[in-house]
Amino acid sequence: MKKNLSIIVAIAIIAFASCFTACKKEVVPTPVVVKTNKELIEGFKWKRTAETEDGVDNMSSYAPCEADNTITFAAAKLTTDEGATKCSPTDPQTKTNGTYTFSADQKIMLVKDPVIGLTLNFVILEVSETKLKIEIDFLGKLVTTYTRQ
Repeated sequence: MKKNLSIIVAIAIIAFASCFTACKKEVVPTPVVVKTNKELIEGFKWKRTAETEDGVDNMSSYAPCEADNTITFAAAKLTTDEGATKCSPTDPQTKTNGTYTFSADQKIMLVKDPVIGLTLNFVILEVSETKLKIEIDFLGKLVTTYTRQ
């Protein structure tokens, strides 16, 4: 009888313990989605929030009608929006300022400016969901930070 009771208690303990291990919910980690530079940049409006030229602050050189402008990279076109204030009432609200492509590693945007007829390298220094920082080395080193709107 004592032997049977020991077996029953042992079975009960094993059954009880297996409930806790069998009932555990499997934790499935949420996959981390890493966006490419192209996905982070394209299709959003970006407003210039800081700029230096050869290390000197350049933001004060912009008139209020220029400071509120935004740019958008979409469908291989660089578009400027004049924002709430225009420098001239006859200026279009939006205009295409060139075309662009990404380098194979997406660390450089090659922007073709139709006005000067050159392709400029926009070196991407930093990009996130909210910030874009680029460097252009053309007649001086221009570093511009944009905030996504």
